[in-house]
Amino acid sequence: MNQSEFMLLVEQMRNAQKEYFKTRDRMVLLKSKELEKKVDEQIAVIKRKSSQADTVSVIRCKDCKHWNPNGIGICKLHDIRPTPLMMDNWFCADGKAKV
Repeated sequence: MNQSEFMLLVEQMRNAQKEYFKTRDRMVLLKSKELEKKVDEQIAVIKRKSSQADTVSVIRCKDCKHWNPNGIGICKLHDIRPTPLMMDNWFCADGKAKV
């Protein structure tokens, strides 16, 4: 469901809710609840997708193809030497996995 379709669904739900509060008609209430369930389902889908989109895989320096552990340990790409405290968790946006 795209954004326009979702907005239309929410609008239909709100209209049904307003109609129910005007009329207190049981059929309108059932329609309103049906639309609310569809909106809730779409919100769950959006949350699931957004939580997946927020994750990024990171290549740590120690696992990067640019890392040269021989001797002093240096990043061949950025010409930096992480301190011993940084080595286990250090990473950058340019990290590439060793092949």
